[in-house]
Amino acid sequence: MNWAPQGFWLFRVMAFVLLVWSASGAWKLAGLSSEPLTLDLGTLPDGDFSRANDINSRGQIVGESSTAITSNHAFLFTDGVMIDLGVLPGVSNPFAGSSANAINDRGQVVGYSSASNNGPVHAFLFSDGLMRDLGTLGGVFTFGDSVAVDISEAGHVAGYASEPGSLTSHAFLFDGSQMHDLGILPGGRSSYARAINSSGQIVGYADTPSGNQHAFLFSEGVMRDLGTLPGHTDSFATSINESGVVVGYSVGPNERRAFQFSGGVMMDLGNTELGGVTGTAFNYLQAVNGAGIGAGWSQTREDAVGQIHAFRFIPTPVFIPVVLSALAQTGGALFNSEMILANRGSRPAAIRFTYTSAIGAGTGSTSSATYLGAGQQRVISNTIGYLRGQGLPIPNVGNQVGTLSIGFYGLSSASDAVAVIRTTAGVEGGQAGLAYSGISPSAALVGPTYLTGLRQNEADRSNVAFQNVGQGDAGNITLRLTVFSGSAANPVSRTLPDEILAPGGFRQITGILSYDGLSLDQGYVRIERVSGTAPYYAYAVINDQKSADGSFIPPVLESSLVGRTRLTLPAVVETNSYSTELIVTNWSPVRKSLKCTFQSEAIQTAGSKVEFNIEATPGEQLILPDLIQRLRDVGVAGVPKGPSYAGAMFAEVSSGDITGLSLSARTSAASASGAGRFGLFYPAVPQGMASANSTWVFGLQQDFNNRSNLALVNTGETDESTDVFRIELFDGSSGKRIDAIETNVKARGFLQLSSIFSFYSPTPQNGYARITRLGGNNPFIAFGIVNDGGAPGQRTGDGAFLSSFP
Repeated sequence: MNWAPQGFWLFRVMAFVLLVWSASGAWKLAGLSSEPLTLDLGTLPDGDFSRANDINSRGQIVGESSTAITSNHAFLFTDGVMIDLGVLPGVSNPFAGSSANAINDRGQVVGYSSASNNGPVHAFLFSDGLMRDLGTLGGVFTFGDSVAVDISEAGHVAGYASEPGSLTSHAFLFDGSQMHDLGILPGGRSSYARAINSSGQIVGYADTPSGNQHAFLFSEGVMRDLGTLPGHTDSFATSINESGVVVGYSVGPNERRAFQFSGGVMMDLGNTELGGVTGTAFNYLQAVNGAGIGAGWSQTREDAVGQIHAFRFIPTPVFIPVVLSALAQTGGALFNSEMILANRGSRPAAIRFTYTSAIGAGTGSTSSATYLGAGQQRVISNTIGYLRGQGLPIPNVGNQVGTLSIGFYGLSSASDAVAVIRTTAGVEGGQAGLAYSGISPSAALVGPTYLTGLRQNEADRSNVAFQNVGQGDAGNITLRLTVFSGSAANPVSRTLPDEILAPGGFRQITGILSYDGLSLDQGYVRIERVSGTAPYYAYAVINDQKSADGSFIPPVLESSLVGRTRLTLPAVVETNSYSTELIVTNWSPVRKSLKCTFQSEAIQTAGSKVEFNIEATPGEQLILPDLIQRLRDVGVAGVPKGPSYAGAMFAEVSSGDITGLSLSARTSAASASGAGRFGLFYPAVPQGMASANSTWVFGLQQDFNNRSNLALVNTGETDESTDVFRIELFDGSSGKRIDAIETNVKARGFLQLSSIFSFYSPTPQNGYARITRLGGNNPFIAFGIVNDGGAPGQRTGDGAFLSSFP
């Protein structure tokens, strides 16, 4: 969509953050901060294959590796060394083999091994340097005479073993002294154990009289049939936690759905993802310990020649401050979070999710990984539903709100990962909402921050939310919020009661300007961490009281502007319908004077620009509605009513630096029904923080409901040179490049390419762009816009602002 009265696109703040692994704060994995994200464990001497199957809390990894004579042996990887566990005592055949399946935190290992020179396979327990034969149930052959699959912290072992005189297997429990047959379901023939908890409860699957297989729970000496989901024929239990909650999947015609079984009830958690990773290179995440470190296997190269080796995977963590499926507090609109995941690297990634519920239920981590191929971008329309389908116990009724931690595994660089949330509500004619980025360790907050531009009146209300970004045992933090009126005539400040948050915790204060006895029509908030070591995050939302639209306000770090003197606001707009509101917040103790320049091709002056000054006293916040009309009102020439204006604004302090000063804008228009407005908030980019050479814009979409634009701003920070750009467009589904465009933008100029994927390639439904500066000397700002409506004039026209990714 062009900048025209017929349909102006709207912004949403979606600040993609460089996902850099950090050794600071709660994100550090002890002893691993300098280790590669993916560590090839190699093989046993002269082997050419290895595979990791499990990892414990100490980071010890077990699996199997080929040896010099091609047989596989169980291994234990500990303290940087792969140790051959060999085979059971008394076996001398050099071709005998073994494999390790699980390890507990005591370092006890279980699996299976050749038990004699002629090939029987027995379950083993490796402890204190010795491999012990756990025996059998008396049968031979089938899938192995006996196989151990899991071990509890008490040293009890679960597995399955062949029955004498038949070709069937039964699940077993080894209690430290002998192997017990767990039996079968009534009328069935076989059973197979998959997991055991510290209470000795065992889950797996077993035959039924019909020949189908059902998940079972063995507890207090009884094997219980857990059944299936309605309309399904088979089910399989894959894990059980210390509270006895069982997770697995149920199979029906043409589908597989995750389930959770607890309290005697099997809960449908939604569709599960069956697909893997396409292409020649791959990563397979087999197990993850409590610290988030993973183990599995991968190709050693990024082509088909690469061998399969065991790998340790350190996650690239991304924290999402909120995902939800919930009704609005006023108006009854249903808000839903869409998730965009992208992998711009050359290797596929395994992805694991940890959800912390704030409203509703469902806290937990996914037990298995999903996968995202190299160069791929995936748009997940319903994040809460997707997490439910991946096995998280999130109810499918009621409001669900929480934070989300995402671990990307198998990346060669932490900067290859992207996660973005777009939260919208259905409104008359389409969708409206806002968007925000995942937070990397380097972007999480430690020092004081500000949230600006808040207001509370008949048209708008403002909420403030904050989160503990710490993971695992990072501990609680205490945050202190101080609200300021921003009024020079009536300065008010109020420190609110301290807020305590556990790791992953979320808290929102609705209508903060009227909270705790306040009664302010506008203001801003300072947030500081006063205890704890984990980082935090905070944001605000301005909600339209009638349209259900919202504007996302990112935090401004108090210390981030030191030494900088200039700011670039990406856009100031006026059309028949749309106008830009300017917000200037001065929380510093000194007066701030800004010299501002607005440049647009529609301005009727030499150089197509106008200049004006803004003064802000200490503690003052100025909200200037309809900025271009305000310029006319004070006598600024060159901006007559009638033309459509769109361009960037540049501001420079008259003395000192911009420390303590925030510049931002909110652009809005009346809704088609006349009930409220659609608007959004976006911050200025400080000097030195724009892109210099190359950048990426992810999250672009083109389909029946969405279209995407791409825009460039030449900041003119260095000189008067014109920047020359190459724009490469990629299909998110395949990761393949579609086209390349070359264009240029003069100093302090603005360029938008509307409906870019529709014009250059009509087929992709999601994509991204790489922008490279080929000529010129000026830094630049690149951003995308996803609009509601497949073509101009369709649906609401509301949109999301996608800033560039370094």
